[in-house]
Amino acid sequence: MAKKMRKWMRYVMLCFVFCFLAGSGSKATEMGVGDEVEYLPDHFYQEDESENIETDSNAELRILFVGNSLVGKNSMGEIFERMAAAGGHQIQVETLWKSGCSWNKYASSGNQMGRKLRRLLKKGSWDYVVLQERSVRPVAGTSESRKAVRKLKKLIENSGAKMMFLETWAPNETHKVYKKLKRNGMKGITQKVFQQKVRSFYSSLSGKYGANVVWAGDAMEKAEGKFRLNVLMADGKHPSAEGSYLMACVCYETFFGEKAPEWDGSLKSAKAQKLRRIAMQTVRNS
Repeated sequence: MAKKMRKWMRYVMLCFVFCFLAGSGSKATEMGVGDEVEYLPDHFYQEDESENIETDSNAELRILFVGNSLVGKNSMGEIFERMAAAGGHQIQVETLWKSGCSWNKYASSGNQMGRKLRRLLKKGSWDYVVLQERSVRPVAGTSESRKAVRKLKKLIENSGAKMMFLETWAPNETHKVYKKLKRNGMKGITQKVFQQKVRSFYSSLSGKYGANVVWAGDAMEKAEGKFRLNVLMADGKHPSAEGSYLMACVCYETFFGEKAPEWDGSLKSAKAQKLRRIAMQTVRNS
């Protein structure tokens, strides 16, 4: 009797484990535009492992985004590419990213992501390489970032591409980063001050290197503040589906100098229209 009971318990436990794993697996699916998804932990982040990228000879522009989960989340590059197609532009957009990756890692040939970047640049024919730094670096750690940019500029220009920057944004006021910064001596740091520092950082790099900036951070700030739109995930840092759509709109306005097309992705039309308007105002006032 006891032996049968043990077998029964093992069977029940195996069923429980199977159901748990099956349910967990669904969380790792890729998010699309308009998905209402909460924050995913680090081990569910997707990173672009592809290095066998074929050049699209018909592309009007070939753009490589280099950064971390802020630009990789929700496949923003793919949203931008589809938006461009809706506007009559055939472009090729690829994204090299890893969660938490900083410019100094990409600048180092001794780092895995640095080696990946070098291989992609060598295979290249990129028109633009757009750099996106970790969100806290424009506030704390700017000297490391500036040193890395000097190396990255040389790599990018030697490949025949032009360097650009994608401005990031301040995390929500409740994010834990503010407590950490205050403990490290930045007593007066707020979300508004954080964004001012971010804007100043990217503006100074733009002036020094003559590189254009995709002012995505300014658009995110405007959407969150003035328009009360949820462009950030529940973690208060990563872009929601709406946030990634807004970033793509800013990219479109920046690269083509024209109003983003009335392509909503899978967002509701009224919301998409509002986000396109914010992008247009941001770029034209930058």
